[in-house]
Amino acid sequence: LANVGATTKKKGEVAKQNLEDQIIQTNPVLEAFGNAKTTRNDNSSRFGKFIRIHFQQNGKLSGADIETYL
Repeated sequence: LANVGATTKKKGEVAKQNLEDQIIQTNPVLEAFGNAKTTRNDNSSRFGKFIRIHFQQNGKLSGADIETYL
């Protein structure tokens, strides 16, 4: 319960997501705009993407670039 109390946010306060979660959550957005239904596949990708992940010298995640290919 101490853990739950420590992580509970005040009313109206928005939880800040960490960078890893933000990068992962880009995928559904890109998929929503880049996929289409075809006769053979209900969720056919109409594009490709390359995610380049950047790290600091100490190995900590520092950012990412996403390149799309149509």
